[in-house]
Parts: sequence; structure tokens; C-alpha cells
Amino acid sequence: MTKISACIITLNEEHTIPSCLERLKWCDEIIVIDSGSTDKTVSICEAQGCKVIYRKFDNYGKQRQFAMDQAQNDWVLSVDADEHLSDELIEELKAWQKTEQHPHAAYDIRFTTYYSGKPLRSCGMKHEKHIRLYRRSMVSYAAAAVHEYLEIKGTVGILQHRIYHYTYTGLWEHIHKLNQYTEIWSEDRAKRGKRTCVFKILIQFPFKFLQCYILRMGFTSGYRGFMFSFIHGVYGTMQYAKLYQKQKLVR
Repeated sequence: MTKISACIITLNEEHTIPSCLERLKWCDEIIVIDSGSTDKTVSICEAQGCKVIYRKFDNYGKQRQFAMDQAQNDWVLSVDADEHLSDELIEELKAWQKTEQHPHAAYDIRFTTYYSGKPLRSCGMKHEKHIRLYRRSMVSYAAAAVHEYLEIKGTVGILQHRIYHYTYTGLWEHIHKLNQYTEIWSEDRAKRGKRTCVFKILIQFPFKFLQCYILRMGFTSGYRGFMFSFIHGVYGTMQYAKLYQKQKLVR
């Protein structure tokens, strides 16, 4: 039987981590890389028998690579604290473990994203999928600050069932994470000598808002679709405004 190590990176996830861990009990080990939680995250994970390791956060790519490197098994299932495996996916993965041949180096998993408590089926989320199951001997994470991705030596398959992603339970949480991600993104670009201009800042909001609200049909999701699209536009603006601010400071 193929053994699977589940890997999670955490920071102050006491409200979401219990449900996440409950659906990973079937895994052969659970590794948690925590970057300094001040709530009960670490104690909750330790009580569930997880291997918890502290690592100071620098960027998402390096954090996930470190988590993968701690795994005892070649196959790794990467999950975030606010993601829950569906019952159907758990059964699919258990059946997959029992098969002798695994032709792919990695597998995409379909996602259903919940926004403000309800599934969001517009704004580009309807057909969302991410590579979350992979052989660590055949992949590595690119050292991307945000929106990290895997470099894969082999083919990618796809599983049939879903992960439920309970992201952004409210407007405040969405804005908080927007600020966090744009800070990491702009800091990374500034360190690599990337530059921008006022014009690029100005065009971000209308371009990204219309892309999300019109082209990706955010208008079909009512108020939630509008707010998601609106913040998507603000996200783009803040990325480049912060980069512009940082490049001005180093002149």
C-alpha cells in the first residue's frame, strides 16, 4: 500500500485546523510547519499526534518546500488549514493507495471555494483545481513569494473528487489577507529589482475588476461576486502601489 504524508503550513489557525485534521486521520503521518502561532494551533495539532515543527516564514514556496522535505514518505498531500477533504475524496485516495501503479508524478484536485459561507461558482472559481498530491522525489517548489507553484518531472493526472476551501469568511478577513499577500509580493519584487510606474498602478483596478466581474461572470453571484471582484481589483492596485512605494524608498 502506498503511504501518504499530509503537510500543512500554519499560523494562528485554531478555528479551522481541527476540522482539517479530522479529515486527515487516515494519512500515514501529518506534518505541520508553524511559523509562530500565538493561539492554540500548535497544542491542537500536537494533541492530534501531528509532527509540529517551527520555521520562521519567509515565503510560501520555501515554506512548502521545507514541509515536503520533512515527510517520511515519497507521496505528499499538501493541504491548507482552511481546506477540508470531501468524504468522496477521502475514499478515492484510500482506493488510490491500494493500487500498485501510479503513472503520474502529481495529481490535480478539484476545488469548491466557499466565500462568505457559500460556494462561489463564478469569478474564475467554478473550474478551480490545484496540484496537491505529488511524489516529492519528482517535484520541487519554485521559491515564489506568493502563488507558489511546483516544478514537476513527469506527468500530472487529476482526481475526481473535491477539496472544500473555506476561504474569506468575511470582508475583514479578505482585506487582511489582501494586505498580507500584497506586502509579501511587493517586497519580493523590490528585492529582485523590479520596478513599476504610476500608469501601471492606475490601470490595475479597472482591468482586474472587469476581468473578474464581467469576463469571469462575477455578476452571476450577486453581492458576493461583486465584492470578490472589487477586492480583486484592489489587490492588483495594492500590489503595484506598494512596489512603487518601495522603489521610491531605495532611490
